[in-house]
Amino acid sequence: MIITKTTLALLLAMAVPSIAHADDTPKVPWHPNQHIVRMSKKVINKKFFKSATYTHLLQKGMASFYGVGDGFQGARTASGKRFDTYKAMCAHPYLPFGTVIKIVNLKTNASAFCSVADRGPFSKNRILDMSYAVKKLILGKAGTGLIAIYVP
Repeated sequence: MIITKTTLALLLAMAVPSIAHADDTPKVPWHPNQHIVRMSKKVINKKFFKSATYTHLLQKGMASFYGVGDGFQGARTASGKRFDTYKAMCAHPYLPFGTVIKIVNLKTNASAFCSVADRGPFSKNRILDMSYAVKKLILGKAGTGLIAIYVP
Protein backbone atom coordinates (compact mmCIF):
# COMPACT_ATOMS: atom_id res chain seq x y z
CA MET A 1 0.00 0.00 0.00
CA ILE A 2 1.36 3.41 -0.97
CA ILE A 3 0.66 6.34 1.36
CA THR A 4 0.93 9.77 -0.15
CA LYS A 5 1.82 12.93 1.75
CA THR A 6 -1.78 14.10 1.61
CA THR A 7 -3.10 10.82 3.04
CA LEU A 8 -0.47 10.86 5.78
CA ALA A 9 -1.34 14.45 6.70
CA LEU A 10 -5.04 13.55 6.93
CA LEU A 11 -4.33 10.49 9.09
CA LEU A 12 -2.14 12.52 11.45
CA ALA A 13 -4.72 15.30 11.67
CA MET A 14 -7.38 12.79 12.71
CA ALA A 15 -5.11 10.98 15.17
CA VAL A 16 -3.62 13.99 17.01
CA PRO A 17 -6.16 15.95 19.03
CA SER A 18 -6.06 19.67 18.49
CA ILE A 19 -4.97 21.87 21.37
CA ALA A 20 -7.60 24.40 22.28
CA HIS A 21 -6.31 27.84 23.14
CA ALA A 22 -9.27 28.83 25.26
CA ASP A 23 -9.35 31.94 27.37
CA ASP A 24 -8.50 30.99 30.97
CA THR A 25 -11.18 33.28 32.38
CA PRO A 26 -14.50 31.50 32.84
CA LYS A 27 -17.47 32.89 30.92
CA VAL A 28 -20.44 33.54 33.16
CA PRO A 29 -23.67 32.79 31.28
CA TRP A 30 -25.97 35.73 30.64
CA HIS A 31 -29.68 35.32 31.14
CA PRO A 32 -32.35 37.80 30.01
CA ASN A 33 -33.78 37.90 33.53
CA GLN A 34 -30.36 38.60 35.08
CA HIS A 35 -30.27 35.32 37.04
CA ILE A 36 -26.50 35.05 36.65
CA VAL A 37 -25.70 34.50 40.33
CA ARG A 38 -26.96 30.92 40.55
CA MET A 39 -25.39 29.89 37.22
CA SER A 40 -22.09 31.68 37.64
CA LYS A 41 -21.20 29.91 40.91
CA LYS A 42 -21.23 26.59 39.05
CA VAL A 43 -19.14 27.90 36.16
CA ILE A 44 -16.56 29.72 38.28
CA ASN A 45 -16.09 27.01 40.90
CA LYS A 46 -15.88 24.23 38.30
CA LYS A 47 -13.31 26.09 36.19
CA PHE A 48 -10.88 27.19 38.89
CA PHE A 49 -8.78 24.98 41.07
CA LYS A 50 -10.86 23.30 43.76
CA SER A 51 -7.79 21.35 44.92
CA ALA A 52 -5.76 24.48 45.64
CA THR A 53 -6.06 25.80 49.17
CA TYR A 54 -6.59 29.53 49.39
CA THR A 55 -5.44 30.10 52.96
CA HIS A 56 -2.94 32.95 52.62
CA LEU A 57 -4.69 36.21 53.45
CA LEU A 58 -3.31 38.94 51.23
CA GLN A 59 -5.44 41.99 52.02
CA LYS A 60 -8.62 43.21 53.68
CA GLY A 61 -10.44 46.32 52.54
CA MET A 62 -13.15 47.85 50.41
CA ALA A 63 -13.97 46.59 46.93
CA SER A 64 -16.10 47.95 44.12
CA PHE A 65 -17.11 46.86 40.62
CA TYR A 66 -16.76 48.29 37.14
CA GLY A 67 -17.81 47.54 33.59
CA VAL A 68 -21.55 48.22 33.55
CA GLY A 69 -22.48 51.40 31.71
CA ASP A 70 -19.06 53.01 32.08
CA GLY A 71 -17.54 52.21 28.68
CA PHE A 72 -15.18 49.43 29.79
CA GLN A 73 -17.13 46.56 28.20
CA GLY A 74 -15.01 45.21 25.32
CA ALA A 75 -12.09 47.56 25.99
CA ARG A 76 -8.56 46.21 26.34
CA THR A 77 -7.35 45.69 29.89
CA ALA A 78 -3.80 46.28 31.08
CA SER A 79 -3.03 42.60 30.47
CA GLY A 80 -4.16 42.86 26.84
CA LYS A 81 -7.38 40.85 27.25
CA ARG A 82 -10.73 42.31 26.32
CA PHE A 83 -12.79 43.20 29.38
CA ASP A 84 -16.07 41.31 29.68
CA THR A 85 -18.32 42.25 32.56
CA TYR A 86 -19.88 38.75 32.53
CA LYS A 87 -16.54 37.00 33.09
CA ALA A 88 -14.79 36.46 36.41
CA MET A 89 -12.22 39.25 36.10
CA CYS A 90 -10.81 41.78 38.53
CA ALA A 91 -8.35 44.66 38.75
CA HIS A 92 -5.64 44.68 41.41
CA PRO A 93 -2.78 47.19 41.82
CA TYR A 94 0.17 44.77 41.89
CA LEU A 95 -0.75 41.06 41.63
CA PRO A 96 0.58 39.42 38.43
CA PHE A 97 -1.89 39.08 35.56
CA GLY A 98 -3.58 35.69 35.49
CA THR A 99 -3.33 35.16 39.25
CA VAL A 100 -6.45 33.41 40.50
CA ILE A 101 -7.61 34.85 43.81
CA LYS A 102 -10.38 33.99 46.20
CA ILE A 103 -12.54 36.91 47.31
CA VAL A 104 -14.58 36.63 50.51
CA ASN A 105 -17.20 39.13 51.65
CA LEU A 106 -16.46 39.67 55.35
CA LYS A 107 -20.06 40.62 56.13
CA THR A 108 -21.94 37.78 54.40
CA ASN A 109 -19.10 35.22 54.03
CA ALA A 110 -19.92 34.83 50.30
CA SER A 111 -16.90 33.83 48.22
CA ALA A 112 -15.87 33.48 44.58
CA PHE A 113 -12.74 33.02 42.47
CA CYS A 114 -11.57 35.42 39.80
CA SER A 115 -8.55 36.12 37.65
CA VAL A 116 -6.50 39.35 37.80
CA ALA A 117 -6.68 40.92 34.33
CA ASP A 118 -6.35 44.66 34.92
CA ARG A 119 -4.75 47.33 37.09
CA GLY A 120 -6.73 49.38 39.56
CA PRO A 121 -8.67 50.52 41.48
CA PHE A 122 -7.55 54.11 41.34
CA SER A 123 -9.43 55.17 44.45
CA LYS A 124 -7.33 55.44 47.62
CA ASN A 125 -9.76 53.61 49.88
CA ARG A 126 -10.29 50.54 47.64
CA ILE A 127 -8.16 47.43 47.21
CA LEU A 128 -9.99 45.66 44.33
CA ASP A 129 -12.24 46.36 41.36
CA MET A 130 -14.25 43.38 40.17
CA SER A 131 -16.43 42.64 37.17
CA TYR A 132 -20.22 42.68 37.45
CA ALA A 133 -20.40 38.86 37.48
CA VAL A 134 -18.14 38.61 40.54
CA LYS A 135 -19.86 41.57 42.18
CA LYS A 136 -23.23 39.77 41.99
CA LEU A 137 -21.70 36.79 43.82
CA ILE A 138 -19.78 38.71 46.45
CA LEU A 139 -21.62 41.97 47.06
CA GLY A 140 -25.12 41.19 45.84
CA LYS A 141 -27.00 44.44 45.21
CA ALA A 142 -24.48 46.63 47.03
CA GLY A 143 -21.98 48.62 44.98
CA THR A 144 -19.11 48.35 47.46
CA GLY A 145 -18.27 46.08 50.36
CA LEU A 146 -15.65 44.92 52.82
CA ILE A 147 -13.74 41.93 51.43
CA ALA A 148 -10.70 39.75 52.05
CA ILE A 149 -8.40 38.54 49.26
CA TYR A 150 -6.81 35.09 49.56
CA VAL A 151 -4.06 33.63 47.36
CA PRO A 152 -2.94 29.98 47.13
